[in-house]
Amino acid sequence: MSVGATAKDMQETAQRTRQLAGSLARVRADLDFCAQGGKLVYVVDFSEIYSFLHEDLDPTDQVDLAIGPADELDGRVLKRLALSHLFRTFSTGLTLLEPHAAELWNYLQGVEATARRAEDLAAAARAWIEQLSAEDRAILERLDRPGALDEAEHRALVTLMRDEASGLCDQVSELTGWMTADTAIGELRALVRTHRLAHRVDGLLQAQGVDPRQLRPPALAEERRAFNAFPEAARSRRRTQKMADARGLIQLRDANRLLAPKKVRVMLITRDASLREAAGKLARDAGFGWSTAPDHLRSLDEVLIDLLLRGAQDREQRTDWLQQLEALFSEMDSSLQALVKHRPEGQEAQDRYLRLARRRLRTIQRLWREHKQLRLSLAMPHTAWLSKDFTQPWGVEPDPGDDPTIPPGDDGAVPQLRQLVRFVAGEDFQDRARANLRELRLDLVSQSLQLIFLGSLSQQRLQALMGVFAAGWTAEDRDDRTLLRSTRYTLVCSVEFISADYRRLVAELSGWERDEKARYERLERVFFELVQRAAGREQAGEGFLFMAFVMALLGRWDHARDLAWTALDHSGGALGAEAHYVLAVVTRRIATTRPEESLERLVEAYDQVSQATEARYRRNGQQDPRYLLEAGTIVLQWRQIASGLGGVASNRKRASGARFHPGFLAESEAVRMLHDALNLVQDDLRLEIDIRNNLAYAAATRRPPDLAAAASEVARIQEIFDAVATMDAPPMPPQPWPAVLDTLLLVGALQAREARDATALAACLQRWEGLHADPNLLPADRKGIARNIEMARSWLQGLPAPD
Repeated sequence: MSVGATAKDMQETAQRTRQLAGSLARVRADLDFCAQGGKLVYVVDFSEIYSFLHEDLDPTDQVDLAIGPADELDGRVLKRLALSHLFRTFSTGLTLLEPHAAELWNYLQGVEATARRAEDLAAAARAWIEQLSAEDRAILERLDRPGALDEAEHRALVTLMRDEASGLCDQVSELTGWMTADTAIGELRALVRTHRLAHRVDGLLQAQGVDPRQLRPPALAEERRAFNAFPEAARSRRRTQKMADARGLIQLRDANRLLAPKKVRVMLITRDASLREAAGKLARDAGFGWSTAPDHLRSLDEVLIDLLLRGAQDREQRTDWLQQLEALFSEMDSSLQALVKHRPEGQEAQDRYLRLARRRLRTIQRLWREHKQLRLSLAMPHTAWLSKDFTQPWGVEPDPGDDPTIPPGDDGAVPQLRQLVRFVAGEDFQDRARANLRELRLDLVSQSLQLIFLGSLSQQRLQALMGVFAAGWTAEDRDDRTLLRSTRYTLVCSVEFISADYRRLVAELSGWERDEKARYERLERVFFELVQRAAGREQAGEGFLFMAFVMALLGRWDHARDLAWTALDHSGGALGAEAHYVLAVVTRRIATTRPEESLERLVEAYDQVSQATEARYRRNGQQDPRYLLEAGTIVLQWRQIASGLGGVASNRKRASGARFHPGFLAESEAVRMLHDALNLVQDDLRLEIDIRNNLAYAAATRRPPDLAAAASEVARIQEIFDAVATMDAPPMPPQPWPAVLDTLLLVGALQAREARDATALAACLQRWEGLHADPNLLPADRKGIARNIEMARSWLQGLPAPD
């Protein structure tokens, strides 16, 4: 498939995922509304009734909830199931709006007119058969046996059909139509008799305690306004039907206005795209006065999702399933569009990224199809008619006089199928299915995150990443693991890889050439090889760890967090500890960008780094200084934020699900963790600076500041940088990076303030202002530096001007 064809396929798939995410969001909104004490009542378009009664399984009008090319058979079956659920188990009852009830009346009138001719049609058919010659009747009797007619008999049959049967065929077709309609009328009577369907909207209002006389007939001007909101093609081709739909929208609006004080919403179920388009246009029409019109329309897609949810044990499970998939498909939509619009430069680069994405997309489509089927099987014990529809032809009821287990001429397939249905409904299968559903969901999420990751690597972001890697990286080998760390960026201190392939590629990623073009070409080749490996099935945990690391470098913290969680799901042993660690670092970064939820995120981050520490210690009886550094940093950050919110309570409750809480530890405990990390550092100068930087910052921000302790740490940091500056191949930059420079300036400013040295304080302020202009700063870091600048300016105003 060419790049252009692949891009077009992805655009179409992006549209499908957007529609699917919208359907999931609407079902979730309905669940939330009911959970808050609201009530939903449903009215139904006549077209849904007609489809249900007449097995209207037009392949151009399917219900498939697909995220790829729709499967015609799958779409027809799912539409049939959605219609069955709608009229049998979806709601306690459905109502027709008055215009749609009129459509039903017209339909019944047409059926009655056909029924009056039924006897005449049957008599005409009998008479035609009786007037045939014995030879012709013998030919007709042998038609169901292949090869029973010779050449002469075939010619005789053609003549018979041409000369004698043309008029009768029309009559037989009409008779067959009446027989189908007669079956449909029986089904319709059953719906009315069991109160599944009502045609009086005034009864719906009265049942909710509203006087139905308040529902006024629509004014002619409003009817015209609503009618003109429909697409022109629909107005011209189906004028009468669209006029009825226009009146129906007005009545739907007025009924919702009357029921709003009762916290009741009326929802119209329809597949009519033109009706949905009209509702959207009227929502933007201030004169119509119904800005929420589209929120009151539901399609068979939402009905089918409700059927898939019937196997969930409670509302919380349903909401969780909907919310996660909604977010997942929304992200997939954005990623697919990004892959098409912002591909890497060059035909070869475009083709390789799209080819990789296409493979992931095919897998996602298969997994989603299997996921729907499994959810359907879980719904079976809660949906009596579902097993019957698996074993009975659509719309055909078994004859009470026959044995329903073995229909005439059956070869035993139906009893076997029923046996299978009984097994599916059993507890053993249900337990296995739920376990399989969790695994399938994990696979679906994993593959989708890989696609989202590919969609994040736009041309601009790839250039940014290559710039980051070209700026200098080290890949330090330690026994059976390799630590990848940046010489400039502190987004993630370091990430550990253990498999041979990843260690080899990471080492290449950190290599260096003097020629800039050769360096970029090698980086791009190695990086894409890492991307390919990460998007494959081998070493899945390390692949997601690498993806999380890359998203963190790009500052896309939410994506990095999702990928780190998925890495954790696929990891164990040393790799599991590293996944916990990366998740802690990323979650702490999220805390710095969202003040409203910073404490909650820090609790989560501390929980993760504590589990990383436990897992590492269980594995080899050792602590990891990186984990201790992260734990101490989180505790200090939590206490600093909590103090600003009115003090820190040592007995603060733990967050839901958290095994560890940073608020239970004093600042002295955090400092102890940092000193423990320092004792384990050995010759890792970069890590030593990070630890001492945090110790200096903690001492400087203490109340009152411990300037002696802060100055001691700063002096050691400066010694390390001075030593690095004399090395031929330094393991890190010889100049402080932004986070370290900020701390050095803070300690220097505090010392200048205490000594009332305006010259030294002004010098600190000038360097801070230069640091604030660094384009590589993250927004949260820039904000912290801005606060320090304002603080230094206020201190400077209280000192005598420098000479």
